[in-house]
Amino acid sequence: MNFQNKVAGITGSTAGIGEAVAEQLHKHGAKVVIVSRSSEQAKQKAKRLSSLGTTSVGDRM
Repeated sequence: MNFQNKVAGITGSTAGIGEAVAEQLHKHGAKVVIVSRSSEQAKQKAKRLSSLGTTSVGDRM
């Protein structure tokens, strides 16, 4: 799969299935928008993914 130059918005992506989906899309080149009920958790997850290479942002929805 190639998700270069694509943006993926994933709700509930700080844990469970949403987290796994976010990680896989990120692994395949997508820019990931992490959305969660917890702003702090979303930002931490996005920071971790961004440290691996592709841009990610996170915030509360």
